[in-house]
Amino acid sequence: MDGGLSVDGLRALAEDYPKVPLTQYANAAATLRMILKTDLDTYLDLSVGSCSFDDGRFLDLLEMVKGFKENTKSRSEWAQESGSVADMLYRKEYLMESAWIECMETYLELRDAFGGEEAFVELCGYPIQKGEERYPIDFGTLFGMNAASQKKEGAWDFLKWLLSKAHQAELVERKFPIVEEFFEESLNVEYVSGGMNFYQFLNRYTNEMTTDSVANKEDKERMRAIVNHAYYSGELEKDIQTIISDETWDYFDGSQTAQMAVEHIQSRVGLYLKERQ
Repeated sequence: MDGGLSVDGLRALAEDYPKVPLTQYANAAATLRMILKTDLDTYLDLSVGSCSFDDGRFLDLLEMVKGFKENTKSRSEWAQESGSVADMLYRKEYLMESAWIECMETYLELRDAFGGEEAFVELCGYPIQKGEERYPIDFGTLFGMNAASQKKEGAWDFLKWLLSKAHQAELVERKFPIVEEFFEESLNVEYVSGGMNFYQFLNRYTNEMTTDSVANKEDKERMRAIVNHAYYSGELEKDIQTIISDETWDYFDGSQTAQMAVEHIQSRVGLYLKERQ
């Protein structure tokens, strides 16, 4: 696959393995949140402050995710499972695993665990209606300057330092720099032993030690594609996610119809968007 995943593609995967949960902690609410993390804008027109949850697509999505196989194991039961993430995916204990990619090293960790001639896992973006390639961005820390600050010069100096060549160069090995020239440099880092240094880490997907890992041309192209298709939802979409979670709870537990949930969501989100115009 190595690219986009459509909602219909996700549906087909679940239909191929009807007795297997999608993820370790799969339930309808969690699956819906996963899909909407990068596909909520399908139902929004922010230019005019409107939404289209009532056009049939969202109703179909709700019914689809409720029909997926739910996980019946507790976190403690999963923790007691023998084998690594790679082992459990190979045995089809579940079908999908989400992964954090923070730098080339964490991408290579995925490649080393699941790539190669005997690969049985494919890297793809989060599922969206159109099947375009999208990867959600999660920021641990955001920086900005308070308009009412009495020390704007100092705040501005700090922000300039964050974007400086000196600081961006420090991020090359362990984080993605946001200055393009250093991002490109980060793709060429070789995580290998040499001289007095011994490179070694525990692969979180295989539970095996890795001592050397170097990106090839294909890896670098793949990383550029992932960054070019990154998607940030923002606070507005998070607020709408909360509304959707509130209004689908009763549907997923069987005390409300999907149509009623859709009508409530259309009304509440529509009002929310109008208030923000």
